[in-house]
Amino acid sequence: MQIKEIIDLSVSLENGMPIYPGDPTPDFKATRTLEEHGVLVTQMRLGTHTGSHMDAPLHFIEGGESIDELDLEKLVTEAIVLDLSYKEMGSAITVEDLEKFSEAIKEGEGILFYTGTSKLWGDERILRNFTYIDPFAAEWLVEKKVSIVGIDCLSVEKYKADAPETHKTLLSAGIPLIETLSSNLEKITGERVLLIALPLKIKGRDAAPARVIALRVE
Repeated sequence: MQIKEIIDLSVSLENGMPIYPGDPTPDFKATRTLEEHGVLVTQMRLGTHTGSHMDAPLHFIEGGESIDELDLEKLVTEAIVLDLSYKEMGSAITVEDLEKFSEAIKEGEGILFYTGTSKLWGDERILRNFTYIDPFAAEWLVEKKVSIVGIDCLSVEKYKADAPETHKTLLSAGIPLIETLSSNLEKITGERVLLIALPLKIKGRDAAPARVIALRVE
């Protein structure tokens, strides 16, 4: 296998970055500086769902796998990038949308959704109005036996949904979720790539920030 290109699909963690409404506000500050101490040390406080991050089943499923227990084979996998940017921002990805890609989706591979929402990173509108996966589409993905699902929005779930059915459907099937991917997804729409999505190994927790990359290989 030869790597042709590495595409970074992660957003940068920083003060003032967009976060899902109600989540802890990230705070990064130097506790030691080069000028005063001869070394730079930074303290960070942030929620487990900050920036590009991965949800483990424990996020919604009682007794589900925690983020440190996820099968690494699901986190390093072939994945296809589907272009759903034609959808109106704030609308649902439906079974009808997914059926258009039915022949391209393979059992056991990852699915990454490019919705175009990420191109408005920093715009307050995307905090509450973003494209999401409806529960029936989530069931369709489970039936296809995909290994992992990612999206370039703050959540796979409709903002303030009556119930987190999309999360529960996917996570209860053991499908980890990657949320808040970067607009670099646009560069690889329609392509099959090697996905590497590695969350911080936080013991017994529901989620963690992740560095997510896609490899073009031959």
